[in-house]
Amino acid sequence: MASPGPADNTNELQITDLAEVLQLLRRHGFSGDRYHNLGLYLGLSVNTISVIEADHRGAGRCLSDCLTKWLEKADNVQKKSGPTIYSLVSALRELGEHAVAEGIDMESEFCSDLVLTNNCLYLLNEQLQR
Repeated sequence: MASPGPADNTNELQITDLAEVLQLLRRHGFSGDRYHNLGLYLGLSVNTISVIEADHRGAGRCLSDCLTKWLEKADNVQKKSGPTIYSLVSALRELGEHAVAEGIDMESEFCSDLVLTNNCLYLLNEQLQR
């Protein structure tokens, strides 16, 4: 199955999904070191990312803050399909993080929600073991 298409507002992720998005990225091997370019591909401006970098040291915190701004729909996020799993996968592909994007895409295929839950992970694990 192909990636989910651009979502309507009912499929947009919320700020309360930040921890799950971070876990999802880490689970699929995204180190966070390329947070700057990921933020750009998600629709954040260079100025927003520069402010984040000035406020924090370390890629982990900068990644978290970039994702926070993305979930808050800062800058041009809405022009990039808003904060959805689809736009995250698309940005990862633009970044060249194909394995991470494919892992997230594959995991999301087994979920009815776009926010990936533990039940969904259990179902995915069962499918992968077959």
